[in-house]
Amino acid sequence: MKKILVVTGEESGDMHAAALVNSLKDLKPNIKFYAVGGNYLKNAGAQIVGESSLISVVGFLEALKVVPKAFSLVNKIRILCISQRFDLVILVDSPGFNLRIAKVIKEFDIPVVYYIAPQLWAWNENRAKILKEYVDFLIVILPFEKEFFQSLAIEVFYTGNPLVDKIDFVSQPKFSPPFNLLLLPGSRRDEINNHLPIMLDALKLLEIPVEATIVMAKKEAEYADLRSLDIPIVYRDNAREAFKNAHLAICASGTVTLELGLAAIPMVVVYKLARLTYLLASRVVKVKWISLVNLVFQEEVVPELIQDKFNPVNLSRTIEQLLAIEKLHATREKLFALKRMLGPPRVSERVARSIIQRFLE
Repeated sequence: MKKILVVTGEESGDMHAAALVNSLKDLKPNIKFYAVGGNYLKNAGAQIVGESSLISVVGFLEALKVVPKAFSLVNKIRILCISQRFDLVILVDSPGFNLRIAKVIKEFDIPVVYYIAPQLWAWNENRAKILKEYVDFLIVILPFEKEFFQSLAIEVFYTGNPLVDKIDFVSQPKFSPPFNLLLLPGSRRDEINNHLPIMLDALKLLEIPVEATIVMAKKEAEYADLRSLDIPIVYRDNAREAFKNAHLAICASGTVTLELGLAAIPMVVVYKLARLTYLLASRVVKVKWISLVNLVFQEEVVPELIQDKFNPVNLSRTIEQLLAIEKLHATREKLFALKRMLGPPRVSERVARSIIQRFLE
């Protein structure tokens, strides 16, 4: 029986990794999967050998807090490589951790697949050297990434984006107050702490009636202790049910922007970091937008409020502007094109087939 280790560092990677594991199992049943991940990979049948939530942070300074846990996990993976003799390792997203793991895996002469490539087009292009030296097969999921990595002399396989198989358009709810807002502050605790209070304060300033719903992972909702709020909470696993009634979403930048975009739900994309982290990041990040929707379109289809611009006053004004019927309809019409831009369906199956052909036959 073949043995594969899958390593991911946060929730969206865990979700995509689980879909890939399921496709691999469908095509080649006699594989034993081990994983650093979360509930998605656990439900896909992988044996969890490390919790990805322990290392899930954003930011230079924030990453320092989890260094001891990350080192411990690296050592655990090294020991597993010795004891289990994996046939293949699949790294999913999370370059801050996974590029380090790629180096460790190569000590054991195990092939390395990297699925959902590091965003070198956004910052730290120098990491291309690590990909060339330590990764055997790079799989990208955004349409502009193939040309970018090829310009760096890195061979890539572009599959389309796996979200096209998970998200469908939702019909527009009746345009009448109260308007339904989704609040998606993020999947990490720092994101929730930085984003949710501003979102809630913005609601108090609105001059139009709205009904808000908070969407977050169950574990993080329990951490945030939202029982005192008179606002319904939908756990992330059931988020797509909440999508069906939404006029507008307020969301932290991340994979969820593509989920909302594929559902054709207009949104305001927000993000706030610790001030020193932001100052450091602003010196190295080289993209015009941070939301994946705008990056795919290469224009501002949805508004972004970043750092100091993300405050209750600005957010409330932006919400009211977007809830004008003409603006809502125009944004939805634009977002309808996103599914076509992100490729044909059955993405995880194509990724699985490419991996089997290269490494498991």
